[in-house]
Parts: sequence; structure tokens; C-alpha cells
Amino acid sequence: PLLKAISSASLKLRAEEPFAPRGLAHIAWSFATVALRDAPLLDAIAAASLQPLARGGAGFSSQGLANTAWAFATLEVRHMPLLQAMSGGSRCSEFQTQELANTAWAFASLRVRDDPLLDAISAAALRRLPGAHADGGGDDSEGFTPQQLANMAWAFAPLERPDGPLLDAIAAAAMLQMRSRSAHGFGPQALAGMMWSFARIGCTHQQDGHSSASPGLRLSMQVLRAAEASMPGAVLPEVIGPLISACEQQLPPPLQPPPQRQQKQQQQQHQYEHQQQLQQQ
Repeated sequence: PLLKAISSASLKLRAEEPFAPRGLAHIAWSFATVALRDAPLLDAIAAASLQPLARGGAGFSSQGLANTAWAFATLEVRHMPLLQAMSGGSRCSEFQTQELANTAWAFASLRVRDDPLLDAISAAALRRLPGAHADGGGDDSEGFTPQQLANMAWAFAPLERPDGPLLDAIAAAAMLQMRSRSAHGFGPQALAGMMWSFARIGCTHQQDGHSSASPGLRLSMQVLRAAEASMPGAVLPEVIGPLISACEQQLPPPLQPPPQRQQKQQQQQHQYEHQQQLQQQ
């Protein structure tokens, strides 16, 4: 009842005096946090957000932009005009690590592939990931948490958008955390999500009729071995299961032998059956 009253009051106030972008983001975040999908209110929030977004997000903080995207994705509202207005990622350099992870997760959850935005998120994330640069740089003063690393990796998987440098840096950061005091943050969910993402982006491919492991699968196995070494007991069935599932989805159909081999196999089968019949007589 309280949230319904807030929704009604918000719609009434919007008609009389527009909300500031900060207020719009707060309302969207609040309703998403309690999983209340109020379609008229969300439509009104989206419509009211379009004008400031058209001015480069004037009035929106970086947290407000990320929270708005997160709220609509959490409530499974695919409002394309709003998402398109957020496109481009011109302000991603201002985002904190959680805001980068939440924005990437939001667009991936809604299955909206926005390459300029993903490029900007990737570039901003690489600047904050340790070991992402040749000089060993990467500002890890605001490092990603294990769950944020997993969310960032996961965002690129359903959109089928491999980003080798970013995935390498995420895997390196994850393994570094596993060997440090941050290892406790890697619960089964974060670990499974990360490994699934690496494997899902490309588990195997065919070369000259032979199956070979992709970089994505190799990253999964490296993270798995690091988890086994640094966190005994962390590699549970719920961790291995998603990896196997991802590989099964990526495996190509079984190779059929060439026609000549098929014919030879059939002849051998017929000979074997004939010999069995003779023995029975």
C-alpha cells in the first residue's frame, strides 16, 4: 500500500512539477529493490529521463545512470528509448567499479547489445584491473569485488561479444584475489558465473576436423585450478555444472566420417554379421 501510494503521488507530482534526474533514479532503484514492477510509474520515469539523457545525462550522477539501468533490468522492463538514450558510454570513465558492473549486467540481462557502450565499459574496467597493462599498471585502488568480476565477465557472454583483453584481465584479477585475503569473496555463485562466462563465449572450435580448446575454455580451466589451489573445498558441483553446460552448448555436432570411410565401415559390419550367421549354423 505504501509503495502504491508513492507511485500515485509520484505520477501526480510529475504532471505538476518534473522530478530531478536524481529523484527519478532513486524511485526506480527503490521499486526494483523490492521487486515491485509498476508499469505506469516505470514508463513515466523513462519518459522523464529522456530529456536529461539527451543532454549528456545532465543531472544524473554516474550512480544514478547505473542504478536506473540496473532497476529496469531487475524488473525486466526493456524500454528501448531509455536504453538507446543511455547508449554510447560517454560517461563510463566516471563510473565506479560497481557502476560499470551493474550497467554491463543490465544491458546483458535485457539482451541489448550496445557495442559503443560495451567498448566504453571495457576500456574503463581495464584501467581499474591490476595487470591489464604492459607496465603492470591498472588502478586497483577501487578494485572489483569477486561478484563484480563475475558480473562483468557474464555480461559479455549472452551478448556473444568476446573481448579478449578484458576477459584476460578479469581472469588475472580473479586469480590474484584468490591468492590474497580477498579469496573468501569467491562463493560458488561468483565462481560458477565467471567460469560459465569464459566457457560460454567460446568453448571449442573446429580446425581441420579436430576440436581444440578456445581461449575462453583455457581461462575457465586456469581459474578452476587457481580456485582448487587457493580455496580448498570451493570447487563444488554447482561450480563444475555451469562449466559443463557451457561446453555442451558450444560443442559442434559430431563429425561424420567421409563417404569412403562410411562405406568401409558398412562393409566391415556386413562381414561381421555374416560370420555370426555362419557360426550359428
